[in-house]
Amino acid sequence: MGRATLAFAMGVTTLAAAASGAAGADQGFEISAGPLIMTREQASAPILSRFTSSPTAGDIFDARNFNFSWNGGVEGRIGYRFQGPFGLETGGFWLAPWHQTIINNTFSGEAQLPTTMPTLYGVPSGTVLNLSYQSRLFGADAAATYTPGMMPAVTLLGGVAGYSLQETLDFKGVFAGGSFLETDTWQSRNLLIGPEIGARADLLRLCGTTDTPWEVVTGLKVALLWNGIDNKFNDNITSLNQRATGSNSGSTFAEGLQGGISVGYHFAPNVAVTVGYQALYLNGVALAPDQVRATSNFNVPGPNTLGRRTSDVLFHGLTAALKVSFN
Repeated sequence: MGRATLAFAMGVTTLAAAASGAAGADQGFEISAGPLIMTREQASAPILSRFTSSPTAGDIFDARNFNFSWNGGVEGRIGYRFQGPFGLETGGFWLAPWHQTIINNTFSGEAQLPTTMPTLYGVPSGTVLNLSYQSRLFGADAAATYTPGMMPAVTLLGGVAGYSLQETLDFKGVFAGGSFLETDTWQSRNLLIGPEIGARADLLRLCGTTDTPWEVVTGLKVALLWNGIDNKFNDNITSLNQRATGSNSGSTFAEGLQGGISVGYHFAPNVAVTVGYQALYLNGVALAPDQVRATSNFNVPGPNTLGRRTSDVLFHGLTAALKVSFN
């Protein structure tokens, strides 16, 4: 069992699309679906490789050099409102994986590849080094809802939420002429799941504005999550026919905080379009670049020691959805 960590999630499910418990809702189904576009912040991991000799002393690769672009995805949600204050809802989202490669082939000198390697390599002119980083995120949740009779613009909920975050970092070095080829790969997989409670509100109706086709919905959820972490490392020097591997798996308990805001317009009593902003902040998850410094005994044939480090990451972006209800 790994050390306890805290995971805070600023949610990726559109809260307006989940507003099946809003004021005035009748018994029946509500379905919403639409696209989302999100980006993620730069990794906060340390230097991954650097030169150690003059005159080229300095960093080669830093995980913070990765500037992730905006990626698209889809999300959907379905809810059912019973006669009375109770309801059920479930939904999920999927995002295309972020992927970026950094190539550096303008140097020569003595270097550590990466910085945790005990051996220094003389890097001749013409050497090509590249670093590739991929990150994949998706999630889902299910909840029971309750709309208090005295506050019909507010919906309380309780259920279960889950997230999957998978990352891969690939390092590749090719000396001039192909005389030396080394590849290093770190993989980190996080599975977070656990119970959640929360609330959301239509702010216009909460302020007493009921005769309007507009809605402004915001909400907050808190979850106690179990995070299963699986880290793997593979080093392969093809020119020497040498390979080293490592792995580290474990679980932690985590806490999650999820929220967002959206604006919707009802073109008809049962049809609405919503747009919103959402963010997902995770703290206490294993990111691939962090595992570089958790790896020991580089380039030693056979199993290696691979520790487990956790960090934080922020995803954020825009959503849009078509919402239809059936009474």
